[in-house]
Amino acid sequence: MTLSKQYGKYIVTLTRHSLKRILERNIPGNRIIHTILTAAEQNKVDNSEILIENKEEGFSLIAKIKNHEITIITALNKVNCYMKENTARIAV
Repeated sequence: MTLSKQYGKYIVTLTRHSLKRILERNIPGNRIIHTILTAAEQNKVDNSEILIENKEEGFSLIAKIKNHEITIITALNKVNCYMKENTARIAV
């Protein structure tokens, strides 16, 4: 199961796993969307996995971006996380 919604030119999709983690970690949905869209606009990373850190709010997102489709893989309630090789780090 996934949940998708269009925000301007971007389609943001949450996987079942990411939705579960967002709810478990009490990360506000509006902050998730703001963070992901800000990262997408500021950084022209495409066709890759990214780690987006929102240091002010204290959470991170792992996402995949391809064209204007953004899939949130998971959410973490911390910053300065370990990242896999070939993952781009974006601070918002």
